[in-house]
Amino acid sequence: MTRKLGRLLVLQCLATILLACGACKKTEDTRPIAKGPGDDPQPAAGAGPNRAIKEIMVKLAKGQQSLTPVIGKELKTEPPPWDKLQEQTKEFAQLATSLSQQEPSRGTKESWTRLTGLYADTAAALEKAVQVKDQPGALAAHKLLAGSCKECHDAHKGGKGKMGAAQ
Repeated sequence: MTRKLGRLLVLQCLATILLACGACKKTEDTRPIAKGPGDDPQPAAGAGPNRAIKEIMVKLAKGQQSLTPVIGKELKTEPPPWDKLQEQTKEFAQLATSLSQQEPSRGTKESWTRLTGLYADTAAALEKAVQVKDQPGALAAHKLLAGSCKECHDAHKGGKGKMGAAQ
């Protein structure tokens, strides 16, 4: 009798471990994020509605190694490293455009379209200013991009109180 209970307990533990491991693999998403208009902008099934948005925002603005602070720092050097900045701002503009193609999980679609459209347009202006080596113009566009977070986060990420107020 004791032997049967021991085997039953071992089988239950193994079944629990196998189920837990299987569940983890079902939600794993190893696809690269969308970078531009031709890429698939939607996350894989089960990856969550705003995983792609989060991955894009991490590349654009999370931490000191993301594009926003790196570009800002390089624009302030004399002279700026224009070749390097051209590559970075091209990627920035592509990511901003792909962000506007996502679906918001909070807030209204109209607000998302307006705010991400402005963000993508400003990113394109930054890219153009860097292409023609217009440091003041690039700095102005960068300042707008760096200061545009709050309004969008308040409407679509939740901002204060994480409510995701609709606009």
